[in-house]
Amino acid sequence: MTRLLLATLFALACGGTGGADERAVSDGGDEQTAAAATDVAEELGTVDFRASCAPAVQEDFDAAVALLHHMMYQEAQTAFETIASQDPGCAMAHWGVAMTLFHPLWPGRPDVATRERGWQAVQRARELEPGTERERLLLAAAEAFFREPDADEWWPRIQRWAGSMEAAHEARPDDDEIAAFHGLAILAAGQTADDQLARNARAADVVAEVYQRKPLHPGAIHYTIHADDATGRAGEHLDVVARYGEIAPSVPHALHMPSHIYVRLGDWPEVIEWNDRSADAALDHSTGANVSFHHAHALDYQLYGFLQQGADGRAETVLDEALSTGPYQESFASAFHLAVMPARFALERRD
Repeated sequence: MTRLLLATLFALACGGTGGADERAVSDGGDEQTAAAATDVAEELGTVDFRASCAPAVQEDFDAAVALLHHMMYQEAQTAFETIASQDPGCAMAHWGVAMTLFHPLWPGRPDVATRERGWQAVQRARELEPGTERERLLLAAAEAFFREPDADEWWPRIQRWAGSMEAAHEARPDDDEIAAFHGLAILAAGQTADDQLARNARAADVVAEVYQRKPLHPGAIHYTIHADDATGRAGEHLDVVARYGEIAPSVPHALHMPSHIYVRLGDWPEVIEWNDRSADAALDHSTGANVSFHHAHALDYQLYGFLQQGADGRAETVLDEALSTGPYQESFASAFHLAVMPARFALERRD
């Protein structure tokens, strides 16, 4: 189902009705769209963006935003680029491309060429004149991040983006998409704050309101887990944690995220199980000729889980799998996990 979903999502053929209340994410097929809507909602969750774009791309747009909330950035970028080619007047497709070019909670940083690309995408969206207040507010926040792309800075950009998202949320407090991205921005800006736990709690409160209205919303679930991935918070929303695998059973990062909580709780069987599922799913999400870094990411956590159980033989099998798989997607994450796994295997065994 995932392979079918991603293939049809990125294909040039498109369809869907758009505008329905609580619209399910669609795979973008034509005559099969309505029949597939329920199944696809189970694959990515429910996003109801209602973009001011052509009716034919509405459900594809919702799917692209869902991928963005899942932090499946490369897949989301491809989806937004396809929408832009299908509907040249869709301003928010260019906003979506820009939003895939920086990763607020990840250690990687966009280089100057990437920042310039993001700035150009934002300006193209501005030229096309987004049609709703929500879209203009989200675009202004992205513009705040990518402003002055030649400046080699990170945290000032995050702070500008977070400030713009806070203003957007104040202007539209009941808007689910703005609230979800605001929660993410609070977490991102809070990484260097003295009161990081308070920021996490605030982010959790913001996205909890989205979850209450839309319990299948991928951002509400994902960002809740990130908010609780902190000292003393791991047990706060275990019902939400468990639900992530239900709404996105084939999305590698969604299947990995619950283990952030289970590591903190010392629940090693859950860590191992979730990351086993994540690693398998990642093999279906190749990035060109390379294996997705999500595969190595999941195997590193699984390795750690086995080591905590004293299951050294099973841990070594996982290590061998990671080192024999590839080539991996070129990224910081791939390099980090392939470097740290042999060290972790030695350290945890006191070797």
